[in-house]
Amino acid sequence: MYNILPYGFILGAGLPIPFYLLHRKWPRARFDLWNVPIFATTMENFYGFLSNFVLAWFILGSINRPYIKKYKYKFWKKYAYIAGAAADTGFNLNMLSLFIAFSAVKVTPAPHWWGNNPDSVERCFPATS
Repeated sequence: MYNILPYGFILGAGLPIPFYLLHRKWPRARFDLWNVPIFATTMENFYGFLSNFVLAWFILGSINRPYIKKYKYKFWKKYAYIAGAAADTGFNLNMLSLFIAFSAVKVTPAPHWWGNNPDSVERCFPATS
C-alpha cells in the first residue's frame, strides 16, 4: 500500500533544487519566494472539483494580474479584489441557476455515446480519500 512513499521523499528532496538554480540564475525573478513544502502540502490537500471552472480562474487571473496591474495600476489596486469576488459570485450564481433550470423540470438523462460516461458527463471525478 505504501510502496510509492519513498518516491515522495525523493521528490520532496529534489523539488526545491530547480527553484534554487532558477533563483541563482535570475535573482530578480524572485524564485526564492516559492515555498516548496507549502506548495506540496496544497497539492496533497487538493480533492478535485466537480466542475471545470479552474480554467476560467486561470484565464482571468492570467489577464488580470500581469496586464492590468502593469498598465492600469490604480484601477487594479481599487478593483482587483472586487473583480475576483464578482467572477466567483457570477460563476456560482450561474451554476445555481442552471441547476434550478434543469432540475425543476422533468429530469432528462444524459445522452449515451462512446465519449461520455453516464455517471459523470463532465468526466471530472472528485478524488476519493
